[in-house]
Amino acid sequence: MVLSGVYLKGMMKELPGMMEFVLAAVSIWIVWNLKYYWVSIFLPIVCTSLVVQAVSIKLKIPSRLKLSLWVILFLFLCLCASLLHPNFHPMRILQVVIENNQAFVSHSDSGDVIHYGRLDATWGSVIRHFTLGVTVGVIQTFFVGSRYTSKIRCGIGK
Repeated sequence: MVLSGVYLKGMMKELPGMMEFVLAAVSIWIVWNLKYYWVSIFLPIVCTSLVVQAVSIKLKIPSRLKLSLWVILFLFLCLCASLLHPNFHPMRILQVVIENNQAFVSHSDSGDVIHYGRLDATWGSVIRHFTLGVTVGVIQTFFVGSRYTSKIRCGIGK
């Protein structure tokens, strides 16, 4: 919540106080030690948004260019992060996705999961199976329905 508060203050063109910066730094350190994959996505998004907001106000960048600037800066930050930490290398991230899917399948009822044939840690395989996952997730959540609230929430999360 502290990180979101600092981000929202920055987007509203307010400067967070010193205590908020200290709490944000402590929060980042704690979350990095617990779930650094979450922080590795959160920080580039927040930093990109804040920088684009500040630059677009200062340089009066037209709205139609803000998205392009945001995408370029975000990709640059992600590229830098992939060079700094071995677990952020794109192939390692794909391997983690595959390992998490295999762990999820092994702990779930066979009728409640999507079984991907020949899913491996390549971009082509992940993109090829992505459409199946999204399609089944949407159909299962909204059209077939579920009598369990947790399954509905899980389906929306897919």
